[in-house]
Amino acid sequence: MGAIRITKHAADRYIEKFNPNLAAIVNVSERIRAVTNDLLLVFEASKYIGKNNGGKLYRSYLLKIDMIVRDGAMVTLFPLKRPLRSERERKVFHPFEMERN
Repeated sequence: MGAIRITKHAADRYIEKFNPNLAAIVNVSERIRAVTNDLLLVFEASKYIGKNNGGKLYRSYLLKIDMIVRDGAMVTLFPLKRPLRSERERKVFHPFEMERN
């Protein structure tokens, strides 16, 4: 995956929905750097799912996040609600899931 930019909207959604502790960073440039670093790491570990007119969909199974990337920028992200039907039908197991006894 190539380098991407993180939009303000995506950064705001990440703080709001996934890591509200980052809002405590008073220095704005430090907060932006922290969010960008987090999201780039999540993106690098994500899987390409597909695309439509809205952009390309990437999924992080580690944090259960779906991300939309358009024109080289992460434009939004949201919690993974449920696996795609094709994933459920194939019973895809992901490397971050552990078997429970």
